[in-house]
Amino acid sequence: MASRISRLTSVVFLILLAIIDLSAALKFDLQSYSANQQTKSERCVRNFVARDTLVVVTAIVDGQKGDGQIVDMHIKDAVGNDYGRPKDIVGEKRMAFTSHADAAFDVCFTNILKDGHAGKDASRHIELDIDIGADARDWSAIQAAEKLKPVETELRRIEELVSEVVSEMEYLRTREQKLRDTNESTNERVKWFAFGTMGIRSIHTSAPRPLASEGEHSTTPEWRDKQISKPLNPHMTNTNSTIANEMPSVGADKAPPELITSVEPDFVPKDSVPENTERMTGDTQKGSPDEGANADLGVGEMKGADFRVEPIRRTGEDANTMRARLNYQSRKRGTLESDLLLSTFADAHLAGMSPAQLQQYDLFLDENDWDIYYWATQEPSPTSRETAEGAGPDAATSNAQGTPIASSKTPGSGGSSSAPETDDWRQGQPRSGEWAQTVGTFKPAYRPVPQRWKNSEVLSMLRKHVIDRSAGGVHEEKGEAGVGGDALAQGVKGTGGGGLGSMPAVKNYDT
Repeated sequence: MASRISRLTSVVFLILLAIIDLSAALKFDLQSYSANQQTKSERCVRNFVARDTLVVVTAIVDGQKGDGQIVDMHIKDAVGNDYGRPKDIVGEKRMAFTSHADAAFDVCFTNILKDGHAGKDASRHIELDIDIGADARDWSAIQAAEKLKPVETELRRIEELVSEVVSEMEYLRTREQKLRDTNESTNERVKWFAFGTMGIRSIHTSAPRPLASEGEHSTTPEWRDKQISKPLNPHMTNTNSTIANEMPSVGADKAPPELITSVEPDFVPKDSVPENTERMTGDTQKGSPDEGANADLGVGEMKGADFRVEPIRRTGEDANTMRARLNYQSRKRGTLESDLLLSTFADAHLAGMSPAQLQQYDLFLDENDWDIYYWATQEPSPTSRETAEGAGPDAATSNAQGTPIASSKTPGSGGSSSAPETDDWRQGQPRSGEWAQTVGTFKPAYRPVPQRWKNSEVLSMLRKHVIDRSAGGVHEEKGEAGVGGDALAQGVKGTGGGGLGSMPAVKNYDT
């Protein structure tokens, strides 16, 4: 029943379209040109028509003969059929023809200016009307000849319009079938071509090869021995970034990976995921060097310095004394960013740490302030796509380039926001938000976490603390964020937040 109603609705819709006259004459001005610019003056209107369809073209051209302008009309289709070339048109001109093929046809006009006539900017105004199929028939003459009533005449016209729609749909179906057959035929040919290519290749590779000594160049053995004897170039995985490695220099430029051993035979690159290099090379290459420019800096070491500052180790402390000392060291770091980060962390977590966590946090505080800050706040570049290695810096993502992102996704909203990361009036200025104001619009290169702190429980707690205390007050997990303490300016209950804009009060661990 529903199907019949749907079909009836479609028929009624087609009848309404047929009754409503959607056609309108095309009106335009045709600029005149000299005879040697005839091709430049041609203007064409194109329509598609099915085979054996009546077409009536009516053109009304203003002006009068003898004014120096000659307007010619040319009707042709895309397959080379010519339907008429009336010359020097003035007033109304009607051309009727029956199409010879399923093709597009053009109605073209040219306006040639005779020498010594009219003005430089002379033009003719043209009104063009093209009727196709049932619209092209003279229904008044048909009504008079067959003595039809007006309603019968209109029904006849609608019947022919619907028939044209059905014919058009049938044409589209036939064309789609032809295109599908062509596609299947092409796929079949490609398949057999692939099989033939594989067969020829297998025959070629299975044929006996000549001995190396036959037809061999005199320098080939020497070159082969040289290639075998030289050391292998270091393997570079997709997590082995050239940004995190100090590459050997060949003068003004850095050496590409395939030439590294020629410049520095003992070079060992540092992989952000060392097990990737070890797995890919079968443990023949280390994931990170033990020494050199790319080795992890130890505690107390500084890049470019030959000396090392050894931290002081405390012994014999009880738990409360150790907590008080670590709280003081967390508050007095030397940089404001580290003071705010570690003081709020110590206030929230120090009292609940186990002895093993306290020992780990004591060693962690010996690290460089900026290293701690970036380890806790930066996200790594997960793949070479992030930094677009080999493709130039412009192909890298905004995160790797350190440029503002055009739009951001609001957590929990399920959609994207078109709001820019920075207000319009702040373009080129430090971005809004506490962390962004600290870093500004500058984003340094990612500092990978050294092996000694990977999978560290304390570093994981510190990173979670940064998320919990984010200025926006948004946290992915449900329930309590686990951030306690006084003067923390909790923003949203159960989500942390409040930022890190102030240092908490000093705690007394003796009570």
